[in-house]
Amino acid sequence: MAYHIEFAYRAARDLEALYVEKNAAESQAASRWYNELEEAVYALATYPHRCPIAPEARKLRRDLRNLLYGKEPYVYRVIYEVI
Repeated sequence: MAYHIEFAYRAARDLEALYVEKNAAESQAASRWYNELEEAVYALATYPHRCPIAPEARKLRRDLRNLLYGKEPYVYRVIYEVI
């Protein structure tokens, strides 16, 4: 079963800011990195439960999970909810 990926307003805004911050429009390497981040997020549609439960999920009583993307020291955390 495939899930539907829907970005919260803040998440879409953060992605746009990250695109600008990484200068992805001008750099091939940055553009590739950004596109691979997007691919990692959209891949969650096929198996969203593969990432661990986010630490704050229990307190909020929601099925929050987190995807870690990148290499240290530049690891980005994508928090998402499976509904």
